[in-house]
Amino acid sequence: LFDGFIIKTYAEGGEEVALSSKEAIPLKEYSPLMSSVPGIPFRLDSIRIDVDEIQISTEKGTLLTWELPNGSVEDQGNFYKCREKTTVYWSPLTKDGALANQGKLIISAFKAGKEVIKAEISIKEISQAKYSAELLSLISKPSMSK
Repeated sequence: LFDGFIIKTYAEGGEEVALSSKEAIPLKEYSPLMSSVPGIPFRLDSIRIDVDEIQISTEKGTLLTWELPNGSVEDQGNFYKCREKTTVYWSPLTKDGALANQGKLIISAFKAGKEVIKAEISIKEISQAKYSAELLSLISKPSMSK
């Protein structure tokens, strides 16, 4: 949690956890061929600040959204704009069908057109179908005036 912004995912044991800059978190096992979810989920929430828009980008892998209960998965490519309380899935599957063994997510939150939060998350394959996520940096520059 940083100045009212939190990024959650699922740890190896299946429990929902918030990413922190203190350590890499081994994630719940994920394989595109054997998983019931389309990718590794990242839930984006603001707590004490309101944000108008969140932008997410990745250099490797693909960003996906998943509409429940109909199960519709949409490929968002390498860039996606959304609102808070959204879950975005990172898939290691690339456009050419290969699997990326690492990825980086850049997440920016905006209020009134100004960037107030910027986070960088590293995702690495630590063994076959097992990944870890680490919050590399988080810069918070919100105006807390109401």
